[in-house]
Amino acid sequence: MFQLSYESVIGRIPEQKGVYKLYAFRLNELPIPIQRFGGVDNSGVLYIGQTTKQTLRKRIYNLLATTRQNGKTTNHSGGLKYRNIQVIRKILGEHLLYFDFCVCDNPSAKEKELLIEYSNVYGEYPPLNK
Repeated sequence: MFQLSYESVIGRIPEQKGVYKLYAFRLNELPIPIQRFGGVDNSGVLYIGQTTKQTLRKRIYNLLATTRQNGKTTNHSGGLKYRNIQVIRKILGEHLLYFDFCVCDNPSAKEKELLIEYSNVYGEYPPLNK
């Protein structure tokens, strides 16, 4: 996982298609448990996404740019929810954002699979997904 506040890691993300997850971690770098309808998500997943026309590098950069409170970028729906819905940041308290990713041939199918797995466990999608 990479800490989102370090833009230098963007260059290490592949220029390929795939899926990615955004997580909330405490300042001590432990995941923040998130209460969900079906239980507590101890991994701190906030968002599961996929690339369509962009590469992982570009899409994760857009996510990072959209989460910035004073940023002008608004082209990532999960990042925009994070930025605009204050209760999310209030509940999380002081935190760090991390992400991980997986290169795959069919990002749409893989994202769907991950979202179904998540919703089967917690009864709903991650908080920043639709």
